[in-house]
Amino acid sequence: MVTLSKPTFVTMALIASLLAPQVHGWSVGLWSTANSCGQSGAADTTRGGDSAVSSSCQGFGFNEIQAIEVTDWADNCKIVAYDSWSCDNVLEEFTKDKYPPSQADPNWTCINNLRNHENLVNWQAFKYECA
Repeated sequence: MVTLSKPTFVTMALIASLLAPQVHGWSVGLWSTANSCGQSGAADTTRGGDSAVSSSCQGFGFNEIQAIEVTDWADNCKIVAYDSWSCDNVLEEFTKDKYPPSQADPNWTCINNLRNHENLVNWQAFKYECA
């Protein structure tokens, strides 16, 4: 049996972690109590998943959404708003082209001023959909 010394094991583990692909996941934060994204992680509810992988229907229990915070938004993905938890009727589609990321942080987007958006009055669920 070969026994590795602690420094050798640590070095091998470090090299393996550096060579492994870095996977970042998307995150969508929904704000019903504020018209801006405010502090990161302080959304009323946050959902997420693996990078560039579509989600199932994500229902939420708010009467209205005022802002959406998106992190690590993949180029070929969009956020689709639905009027029910069954995700049958599309209300609106949010794309990275239509709502580009912040210049200060290209991995972060805040979509605000949604309170009076007529298409989103009955918004009850969303999907993160990737082509």
